[in-house]
Amino acid sequence: MKIAFLDSQTAAKIAAGEVITDPAAVVKELVENSIDASSENIRIEIENGGKALIRVVDDGEGINEADVFNAFKRHGTSKIKKIDDLDNLHTLGFRGEALASMAAVSKVTLRTSDSDDGLGTGLRLIEGKGEKQAISCKRGTSISIEEIFFNTPARLKHMKKPGDENKKIIQIVQVLSMSHPEVSFSLLMDNSEVLRTPGKGGLENTLKSLFGERFDSELFKADYQNSPMEIEGFLGSPYYTKKTRDYQFVFINNRYVREIKINKAIEDAYDNTVMINQHPVFILNIKLPPDMLDVNIHPAKTKIKILNESLVMLLLKSGIRKIIRQNLVEKKPHQFSEERNKEKSYFKYIEDTNNGIDLKEEKAPVFEEVEEVPLLIEQKTETITDGFELTSEAKPEILKEDLPEYLEDIKKTKGIEGLFQNTTVIGQLFNTYILLEKQGEQIVLIDQHAAHERILFEKISKEIKNSKNSTQSIMPVKMKMAPDKYEFLKNNKNAFERLGFDYDEFGDSSIVLRGVPYLLDKPAEAELLTMILDDFTEGKNHELETKIILSACKKAIKGNQRLDIIEIKELIELLKKCDMPFTCPHGRPVAISMTKYEMEKLFKRVI
Repeated sequence: MKIAFLDSQTAAKIAAGEVITDPAAVVKELVENSIDASSENIRIEIENGGKALIRVVDDGEGINEADVFNAFKRHGTSKIKKIDDLDNLHTLGFRGEALASMAAVSKVTLRTSDSDDGLGTGLRLIEGKGEKQAISCKRGTSISIEEIFFNTPARLKHMKKPGDENKKIIQIVQVLSMSHPEVSFSLLMDNSEVLRTPGKGGLENTLKSLFGERFDSELFKADYQNSPMEIEGFLGSPYYTKKTRDYQFVFINNRYVREIKINKAIEDAYDNTVMINQHPVFILNIKLPPDMLDVNIHPAKTKIKILNESLVMLLLKSGIRKIIRQNLVEKKPHQFSEERNKEKSYFKYIEDTNNGIDLKEEKAPVFEEVEEVPLLIEQKTETITDGFELTSEAKPEILKEDLPEYLEDIKKTKGIEGLFQNTTVIGQLFNTYILLEKQGEQIVLIDQHAAHERILFEKISKEIKNSKNSTQSIMPVKMKMAPDKYEFLKNNKNAFERLGFDYDEFGDSSIVLRGVPYLLDKPAEAELLTMILDDFTEGKNHELETKIILSACKKAIKGNQRLDIIEIKELIELLKKCDMPFTCPHGRPVAISMTKYEMEKLFKRVI
């Protein structure tokens, strides 16, 4: 086969695919250029998920009229002049590929000025070709990217739905605003503002604007120096964790990076203080000398190589560990506070036909800000008749699997009821496990949290399956959401309404919650919605039902909670009535047993 050279347009389109992968990549490159231009205010406008329009407007230094065309030529850059400049890099961009790539696969409109005289330069490019003209324009730059991938059908057909593209764009803007809190960012999607940061007051105010006023209440400030490293930002308490790593953000010299080794070193510094399958929250900027870094690894510039990496990881882990220990001593973690331990009873009994339990609520920490709207409405209940039916496919996978061997042994003893017959309550171990003795021949240990989770899970499941769930009107509550969660609520409103939530969009990434599900014989708390969103920002609508059940189960009694004899007996009686009492909804065992003979073997009393 004869070798041929690609024409310039084909080569440009192919090269563009490496840099410009989707609308979020366009936003990232344009905003980074604005930051490098010393902008104080940056506005991003998106239409139809970025497919129709991406516009970034800043008040930075602008582009000189003589350099307007050069900015769109491949490898044209004002950031570096020679390879050695990479050893002293202080800008986010440097490759000179992004604007050329955008011009190759979209229609570009540029308005820019580098002076305060009101005069500037305009440019319109289609497939890299166009003309410039003099225009009236204030200092700064506005770049519009229209009809992205209009001339590359293969890439265009693989673009995701506008809602999915919007979510990625929101995440990119969140990251960039955290990396440069001194800059004010605003993000508009289809003429609706979904994000705004103040640009003043440092990272703390930026985090509050992104995630709500409550965010920093569970974080402590990180400020540590150990030459040549500096660490600044915020670390989450070991008691404030997430099921995913979505709230872990690492920046090196204000550049967002994704390096597994760095994140692992930070997590390791928590010294096993975080629960299994939970992950700490952190937003950290690590400062290192530029000549120790190589950021020229990938066009996205999120990968990085570090000189003396092993030493840096040791310094990082040691520094994070010192910050955590110092703040734990100063702040005295509240998870197991004296006030909680002094509570005589966790259960508050109510009289009903089922002799049920009404729990004191223990609110989980959430990002969202909640404030009441001063408006009174009539309380009423509206029954939902077309709710979801809980199917076996929607339940956690553990419920469809074979029982582990130690649970099979329990099942063979006539199930939980057989296990509890002729037993005597001895008490609690570590305020977490209920200890029973059975006829002097066996001991049984029950995980009180797992047991109560199972009880609540089945009770709520039956309410929803039997269409007994209803919407209970409440006093309207304004809830400030993280932008990605707000988009998720907008896109799944019908599903949430079928589950009992009633809310209206309020703008500025806020909703007004007017109704909640009626669960466990009372209206759910407003925070149930934020708990569901915190656990569930990915997935399909049919899983929402399971999520609402599992989120409601967070009201189950916790470990390290003292129960009296009446509460223990009530818990056992309710557990005996469960259809699947052997595991909690997450698959952990509820009870284990050991015979007297097995215990005597451990003590070598029998052979």
